[in-house]
Amino acid sequence: MALASVTGFATTQRQEDGMSTSATGTVSFGRIVRMNKPPRQGRLLQLLGRLKEIPIATGGLTGSQLEEALELMENSRTQPKTANVLIAEDNPVANKLLVKQLQKYDLNVVSTVDGSEAVREWEKNGIGFFNFALFDHHMPVCDGVEAAKRIRFLEARKKASVILPIVALSADCQESTKELCLSAGMTGFLTKPIRAGDLPNLIRTYGSPKQATQPVPPTT
Repeated sequence: MALASVTGFATTQRQEDGMSTSATGTVSFGRIVRMNKPPRQGRLLQLLGRLKEIPIATGGLTGSQLEEALELMENSRTQPKTANVLIAEDNPVANKLLVKQLQKYDLNVVSTVDGSEAVREWEKNGIGFFNFALFDHHMPVCDGVEAAKRIRFLEARKKASVILPIVALSADCQESTKELCLSAGMTGFLTKPIRAGDLPNLIRTYGSPKQATQPVPPTT
């Protein structure tokens, strides 16, 4: 009996040990599986999801569910599983929601309530520990703009080999606000509320610390 492996190669070896049959009728021999031809897209997704330990519902999938499952698998493939994220958000409801959204992607989140606390966490954990940061633009005590300036100054003083990508979060979508954040040394800008596709794009873009040849202090 010819069996197709998940790597796309064929084998005639039948493995009795570890054989299992899924609810969809797919027979698995360890990392080798047998499926009826032609394979259905839903079954392929369930199989790949199981191998990648991604929860994908069994049974029939609608078109929108198929698209969602494909997006979930793509995000899992491209997103780092152990990324550390630093956030600064003074609104407790928004802070809790942002943490929950990030944790859906298996990220380790360090939450702070103002820019000064965020800078202290960055210093405490060391350069390169955080993959990226999300700072609210407007906060009491120390806002995201001032926090970004402080971190960029410290990176330059320490001659950091990597810089922390800092993304501003703001309900103010005016171009002048965006320019203010970027001129302070921030890497990106997102308007609130965050849209569904924003976080996956952020993780794909800033999943790893960015190399810095020569950190330059932000303009004042």
